[in-house]
Amino acid sequence: MITRWLLLFLLITLATGFRYKGGYRKGSYKKYGVGRPSYNKKVPSYGKKVPTYGNSYGNKYVYSKKPVRLIPRCTTSKTWVDIVVVGPDGAGCANALVYYVDDSIMRKVHTDYNGKSKVLISGCKISLIVTAKDVQPAYKTHTLYNCKGDTEQIVIQQYTKCNYKVYFYNINDYYNGGDLVNCVWTSHDGSSSGEKQTGTGVAVAYKSPLCVNWEYVADSDTGSLKVIGTAQSSTEIFLLHVTRQDTAVAVNIPPLVKDKYCYLVCFNLWQKGYAYSGLYYISNPQVLSTDGADDVYLHEDGNCFWFDDLDKDKDYVIATQFEGKDGTYLEGNAQVVDSHGRCNTEEIPYASYTAYHWWRVWCICKGNKDAKKLKAVNDGGFDAGNSYYLDPTVCHEICNPGAPPS
Repeated sequence: MITRWLLLFLLITLATGFRYKGGYRKGSYKKYGVGRPSYNKKVPSYGKKVPTYGNSYGNKYVYSKKPVRLIPRCTTSKTWVDIVVVGPDGAGCANALVYYVDDSIMRKVHTDYNGKSKVLISGCKISLIVTAKDVQPAYKTHTLYNCKGDTEQIVIQQYTKCNYKVYFYNINDYYNGGDLVNCVWTSHDGSSSGEKQTGTGVAVAYKSPLCVNWEYVADSDTGSLKVIGTAQSSTEIFLLHVTRQDTAVAVNIPPLVKDKYCYLVCFNLWQKGYAYSGLYYISNPQVLSTDGADDVYLHEDGNCFWFDDLDKDKDYVIATQFEGKDGTYLEGNAQVVDSHGRCNTEEIPYASYTAYHWWRVWCICKGNKDAKKLKAVNDGGFDAGNSYYLDPTVCHEICNPGAPPS
């Protein structure tokens, strides 16, 4: 009998000990119906593990992994804006007129002698237009969503007013107008780009030239202006490069060429001081071999012509006359593009034109088909010695230095 009770006691003791070990030993809270919290040892941060809490009903409470979105300060209160206007020389631009618009109204202020002005605006966006003497108007839109304090600074850089106008012409469509021109230009202050819906006749083109800034520096590599681009009416590249500054230049838009060609040559010549009046027409263009035996056939269109057949054993001269009046001072340039899109340009020496005189521009040596390898004649302007006859022998001397005359 005693043995039976002893056996029962041992069985109960073993069962109870097993439950005690696995249930609520070592600080377990399950005896009371609540699970103990389990903490990650790392400091809680967004996007990482965070402490979780559970209870006997299986519910969990977790910190959000997404940061709380703060409301921008500018949506609830006004912001002070320090406007700083800097001139082309880097100094503050005094007495600049600043128009600004916020969420309430448009106002205007002037900068002080340091080029600064402070305004109080409503909302999260401000648009500004700044004008000052001898500089280009500037505009800027600035948002305040990232402004953490009660003051924001806006710096506006001013540049010298554009001082040079570029007129685009399409001689073949003189009266209709409406070419869309895209171009880039480089000058002393770097590169820029533009798009103009420009006309081709004088009346339209005069109203909408491209205005660029060019500070002429004599005898300097920076003292030049280069304009290169394309037009809607043509897939050919136009190129203008001038080193003498007047007030304006004129660019001829090349025609749309569907023929196969080796070279496309275009001329941009205008009367000094009258670029807005249009370009001078070329007359009797020629590509002639130095032996005078090979007069290359040309396809002509306006102030451009193109050709394909060249003998690789011969040298040629590219030249033309113009429909100009005696004593007219002309300036401008010639451009050439080869079939691979390589360009070259040559500026006409500023000179008085005499009717029927030639401008000998380039030499083609041994049928070369690379525009960058054409050799400029540089004979001082219009050829006054052979008014009615093109003398090509100059290119024999240029292509074959030291060789006997052809």
